[in-house]
Amino acid sequence: MFYVEKIIENAISIDKKEAAKFFENVKNADIAIIVAEGRSEGAINIGLHGMPNIISVKDIGFPARTISKAAPILEERYKKIALIVNSGSGETSATKQVTQELAEYIKNNKSEKYTINAITSKPNSTIGKLGEKFGTLIVVKGRNENANEPKFFDGAIMNDIYELATMLFLQKTKESIKKEQDYQTVFTKIQNEGRIIKKIINDFTTHDIYQELLKKLETRAKITIGGMGPARNVAKMTAIRMQHIKRILCGDCRLAGPFAPRTEPGDILLLISWSGETATILNWAREHKKMGGYIYSIVGQESPLSRESHSITIEDADDETFDQRTAFALSPLPISLLEKIWKRGYKIPDSLIKYVTHTQFQ
Repeated sequence: MFYVEKIIENAISIDKKEAAKFFENVKNADIAIIVAEGRSEGAINIGLHGMPNIISVKDIGFPARTISKAAPILEERYKKIALIVNSGSGETSATKQVTQELAEYIKNNKSEKYTINAITSKPNSTIGKLGEKFGTLIVVKGRNENANEPKFFDGAIMNDIYELATMLFLQKTKESIKKEQDYQTVFTKIQNEGRIIKKIINDFTTHDIYQELLKKLETRAKITIGGMGPARNVAKMTAIRMQHIKRILCGDCRLAGPFAPRTEPGDILLLISWSGETATILNWAREHKKMGGYIYSIVGQESPLSRESHSITIEDADDETFDQRTAFALSPLPISLLEKIWKRGYKIPDSLIKYVTHTQFQ
């Protein structure tokens, strides 16, 4: 998949001066607040999972309903506070509102404790400008929107380029901070991880189980994707992408949980679990099998889940890297499905893809 090369290239090409400032702001923060929506939220959650002193504005323990009300409370508790914002467009409404409210607080109170650390593909966006003014601005390239007709199979049509690159950058930033290394090691780690990711994707997409899953996805059968803890972020990112294509095929894709439809015979369940031993995940698998559904899984090791499903193992991945590598491994799935139906003569116009992938609820 050519788009993987582009993702690695985009992550490595991040401005080094801004990366150094971002690294120091995050490293030296007594607490870091993360804010994002949709797949960008999944990317930031996966990338920074396991890093101490990280909170979200959505957390139960967040001290107030809004950032403007929480800001003075947090300022009393901590000396250095970093807001980390991830938004490809730089205009996502909920994310933009949080960023604007904090910028207003900093300006009105002349606060020196806060930094706004923006990650976006649009430096001239609202969020991009606020990051540049009040902290750091990390520009990560996304899909080439100026192309006359984007190719389905380069990954750009599904808008994965930006999210996966930011996830990789954040994961390696976290790793370098935890190992007390400097910002330059982030880019060395990205290069090294890129080689591993390319092999994982190649092995994954040529696996017999992957090809079998694709055949079933061509049908109108529903697919439910599930995971617990950090793996739920991977499931959510994948489900968001897959539902666009399944809708075109008159099917459905949902995230496992209370809003997922009841299993019917022939439906697909795709589960993600590093340990493969999580009780809830195993219960989902067993109940799905009782209803006559097909079960697939991605695991980090031989486990009860791998034995009860059609399973692919992400080799040599610990609990710190499993979710990131699984997100990359699953990223070609909607593209492979598009390619499969394209070869059958069902050529979906870009305008239709844009229509089903767009939502006003951002």
